[in-house]
Amino acid sequence: MQDNYQFLINKLDSFIRKYYKNQIIRGSISTVSILLLLFIVITVLEYAAHFGIVVRTLIFYSVLILALLVFLRFVLFPVFQLLKIGKVISHEQAADIIGKHFSDVNDVLINTLQLKKLAENSEENKELINASINQKIVKLRPIPFNSAIDFKKNKKYIKFVAIPVLLIIITLFTSPSVITDPFHRIVKHVSGVKTALGIEIKSEAVILTNGTFLNGLIHIGTKSFSGGRMGESASKGITESLINLGFEARRMKTGTPVRVDGRTIDFSKLEEQKGDEIPQKFSYSSTSIIKNQKSCFLAYTNNNVHV
Repeated sequence: MQDNYQFLINKLDSFIRKYYKNQIIRGSISTVSILLLLFIVITVLEYAAHFGIVVRTLIFYSVLILALLVFLRFVLFPVFQLLKIGKVISHEQAADIIGKHFSDVNDVLINTLQLKKLAENSEENKELINASINQKIVKLRPIPFNSAIDFKKNKKYIKFVAIPVLLIIITLFTSPSVITDPFHRIVKHVSGVKTALGIEIKSEAVILTNGTFLNGLIHIGTKSFSGGRMGESASKGITESLINLGFEARRMKTGTPVRVDGRTIDFSKLEEQKGDEIPQKFSYSSTSIIKNQKSCFLAYTNNNVHV
């Protein structure tokens, strides 16, 4: 009888191992589908919103932590349980799962396990109980417990991986920047610089000393053209990169009037423009604010000037 019962336990143990293998397969599919869906959502949001560096940092580490938790829950834990590390389903729980697949032997299987416990805890009628157990096991021998787990049923979950993968592939072929640009902004906040010649200089930090050349425009009368100072080109590409990183770009006008000796000017005939009452700075440093400001003066031309 002991051999018969051990045979039953071996079959249950084999089912439990297959149960956890199925959990690993299904968990792997679930993990991949969840992470792909999360990748698509985060990418689309970043592409549309251009989050700042703080938000992108929070997104990066939040996704990293979530991915780790999902992997632990759906893949690593079943692997531990397959190796019998931690809490594993009992023979009774396995019997309940098997009974749902083989309903005609559900009561027999559970009752056999219950009778075995009764025989171990009581000497009364032990031989009769063992005989009953042996009879039930003979009935259970031909039942393929492992058939209660069908690996092929996991195929129906493949679509949850295939759809996002197909969507990503199509996007990469039709509009790759929708995927690549947000991905690089989130994963690599700063990776270096790329010159106009295409030379890449890798760095963990980049310090910008922009000046007034970023997308510079020169206005002379009604004419406008790209440039820095006269004869020098504007800096192209940096502003666009900063915008892609989530910064906001605006234009600042600087004026360079002709130089005239002040001693030759009659300021009473000009229109005075005073500076700000509360001057602001372009720097966050603790330098003092200018108190003694110089006024600007406007002069207007007339038709006689242009004859």
